Amino acid sequence: MLASIALASGAAAAGEFAILPLRIELSAQQRAAQLAIRNDDQAPLRMQLRAMRWRQDQTGRDVYEPTDDLVYFPRAVEVPAGESRIVRLGIRAGGGSVEEAYRLFVTELPPADVDATARSGATVQVVLEVGVPVFVAPLRPERKLQIEDVQLRDGTARWIVRNDGSVHLRAERIELIGTDAAGTVLFTEPVDARYVLAGVTRPMQAPVPREACPRLATLRVVLTAERLELARGVDVAATQCR
Repeated sequence: MLASIALASGAAAAGEFAILPLRIELSAQQRAAQLAIRNDDQAPLRMQLRAMRWRQDQTGRDVYEPTDDLVYFPRAVEVPAGESRIVRLGIRAGGGSVEEAYRLFVTELPPADVDATARSGATVQVVLEVGVPVFVAPLRPERKLQIEDVQLRDGTARWIVRNDGSVHLRAERIELIGTDAAGTVLFTEPVDARYVLAGVTRPMQAPVPREACPRLATLRVVLTAERLELARGVDVAATQCR
């Protein structure tokens, strides 16, 4: 969830809600799906929806662009306390050579009574936004992921994750592991990265703990992603810590 801030006249916390499913997969055969929004709060919940095309640039940063490829209804919804509402969505076309990726952003709106009295003052109103991934499968799904160019420079480990397949890979776990000359593990650092979209080459990096770097002999990157495990290592020297 991404928290955003709006100005309102009265202090109020973000509502409690749940969205299911948290990932949607469509194809030429399955062209439609449903999204359920459940209000677990004691007050009505207002939500706004917008679809964005999702890609990743050369640095691995997520980039979003407006799109009309996804058809969804309603685009705004009010959910009474303790109830659920359904959003229906579908695709205009599907089944290309490479998977298409989108996010359906579901954004909480301030309560209507806050909107009506906002002119009388300003306090912080926290609202929440959830970006639900929506993937449209290609005609021939192919998984092809690899780790390349592991190196240590100036005390920072750097490597590349390359997805030459036609579908995204969701990393369940990425770890940087350092060992000394005797093979003893000096550190294990988790790396935060979830999705690598189809056709993307994503550079990654993580700092090596300062106290371990002078004794470091080997660096290894281990990636686990949906029934796939990859590992790539490199020998390093203490001089690369500086």
